[in-house]
Amino acid sequence: MFNTGSIRDWKAIDGLAETLQSLGSRPCKTLLKKIVQRINFAEEKLTAQIDIGRTLHRSENPSDIEFPTLEISTPIQLARGGAELRLILRGAAGDGANPDPNLIKTLLDARRRHRSYTGEAATTISQIASNEDTDTADVSRSLQLAFLAPGLIGAILDGRQPLELTATKLKRLDKLPLLWEDQRVLFR
Repeated sequence: MFNTGSIRDWKAIDGLAETLQSLGSRPCKTLLKKIVQRINFAEEKLTAQIDIGRTLHRSENPSDIEFPTLEISTPIQLARGGAELRLILRGAAGDGANPDPNLIKTLLDARRRHRSYTGEAATTISQIASNEDTDTADVSRSLQLAFLAPGLIGAILDGRQPLELTATKLKRLDKLPLLWEDQRVLFR
């Protein structure tokens, strides 16, 4: 016969769930270290073994409930983006957007510089570089990014840009293709 446990057991489980919802907090990190028993990386899958029973059984009054070790899996992909290797979560775990603040800042800098260069009080590339204490080549390369394809800009703002599209790659780009389709191919 299956023992459903006492109210104390269920309150303890609720407490664990509440702690785990405060992502990034010290109690959450401590709890994760206790309950995650093993993490396995396979070529296309990440699997975590979780044992909440060990945590609950360490209390003063051990539970009568037998908690099985849970195994949670999600599809993954390892991809190189510049010099870094990224782990990309697929499926439900990977649906959240993760905007890159460096990429967004690069786009904003390009727009600001373009306005300075073409506005009513137009300034030269040298003046912009001098005002920002940077190199004229950096400003020149940056100006072309004001003409990045709207689809790529939207993807960057949403955090869903192609993996190869990094701030460093944009800043070092010698010549941005004029056609938006060619830009999409370049950053695929």
